[in-house]
Amino acid sequence: MRTTLRTRKCNQNWIIAGVLIAVYLIHLIVFYPGVCGYDTVNQIDDFFTGTEPRLSNWVSGEPISATLNDHHPVTTTLIFAFFTKLGMIFGNVNFGMAIFNCCQILIMAFLFSHVICSAKKWGMKTGWTIVFLIYYLMPVNSFFAITMIKDTLFAVAFLVFYLVYTQIVRDVVNGEKEKNEYYVFLLIFSILIALLNKKGMYIALISNLFLVFLSNSKKQVMKALIAAIAPMLIITVLLGKILFPIFNVYPGGKQEALGFAFQQTARTMIDHPQDFSDEEKNVFYNVLQIQADELQDLYDNSRIDSIKDTFNASATNSDIKKFIALWIKKGISHPVTYVRATFEVCGGYFVPIKSFNVYTKATYADSIGGFNNPDALKGAREFVIGIFKALKKVPGIGILFQNSIYTWWIPLVVFGCIIFKGDKRLLICLVPIAANILFLILGPVCWTRYGLCQIYTLPVLVSVIFNSRVHL
Repeated sequence: MRTTLRTRKCNQNWIIAGVLIAVYLIHLIVFYPGVCGYDTVNQIDDFFTGTEPRLSNWVSGEPISATLNDHHPVTTTLIFAFFTKLGMIFGNVNFGMAIFNCCQILIMAFLFSHVICSAKKWGMKTGWTIVFLIYYLMPVNSFFAITMIKDTLFAVAFLVFYLVYTQIVRDVVNGEKEKNEYYVFLLIFSILIALLNKKGMYIALISNLFLVFLSNSKKQVMKALIAAIAPMLIITVLLGKILFPIFNVYPGGKQEALGFAFQQTARTMIDHPQDFSDEEKNVFYNVLQIQADELQDLYDNSRIDSIKDTFNASATNSDIKKFIALWIKKGISHPVTYVRATFEVCGGYFVPIKSFNVYTKATYADSIGGFNNPDALKGAREFVIGIFKALKKVPGIGILFQNSIYTWWIPLVVFGCIIFKGDKRLLICLVPIAANILFLILGPVCWTRYGLCQIYTLPVLVSVIFNSRVHL
């Protein structure tokens, strides 16, 4: 009987994965070899030319001699370069992108299938299996399944991390026996999300530290601490201090961590110029390479990059410390302006004013003479894009295409359900989601790709409400 059930479950996994693969592959055929953005192209150019440092983290006049640039995670750069090189070997870089997307589709399909088939184990009714299948067939998931970009890779790894993380919490809540293999997987995928995205290191640290408070033994505490600290040590010490210098990897710019502070201070300077002394203005302009009369025209209230990318890479640590002191001081005197500057950028993650945005073409990379989408299927691509845009405008259905539903409102509903009806310890399952929300608030712009973590993990998050004694 048990063997029969296991076989039936295995068959269901394969069938659902097959459906997802079929839909995603049809999408890939229409958009062959797939789609990507300028970030990916910059990473590929960086690998094949060695002369692609971001101006915002490169000191003007300094010789360009780095092997790679860590502005974008080197791990993802190497992955994209591997598949691009594979395409070159076969005589067409488009083929390399297509192979990458096929691999990505297979991984996503079987991972999503696992989540869908786990619904009943998590104490949910059969209907949820259908709901989750339809959910993962949504156009936004289909588009990102064929998108070569670092955020998709990170979100897929984050989903596995979150599956393991929530299972550890469920086991403690349900009084189940501790399983060492879960902590091994937690450590592996904590390290992986840190390697795939710089915020992953902090998400792993924050999330795993909360497991310490849930642990029932010293062994569990140690395992949680190792999973929390190991990613940070690997990124900051092993990579940053040892491997990067050895392999001549150019470090990422300091501006990435200060972008939101630049935006808030710039907004305050525009709205309240009379509150800045000449000395304070000098502190601000010492860290940004712009003139005072350029600030208002350059400032973009919907994205941070316009200000952040003017960062003066020659700014000293003393200049940055003085700026941080200025930022704190003006934040205390103008908190409303700071909040306004922040939510003008990230507001679409919290209120339904920003619908899904996806990549719809393969951006050309000069260094490799590709990528491109063949003109023969241009009409089919325009038809699919047209349907996607039309669905976003349909009353009732359109709300399902809003970023905020997945990045804020559904997690908020889950939070409320646990508070009022569930075991409060299950709130720890929301820590990784809350950590990512924090980075959405501090992020450079409201784009769907930054919220993919919440989109991919949503069925797992919802399942927490139906907690039962189950295993991965």
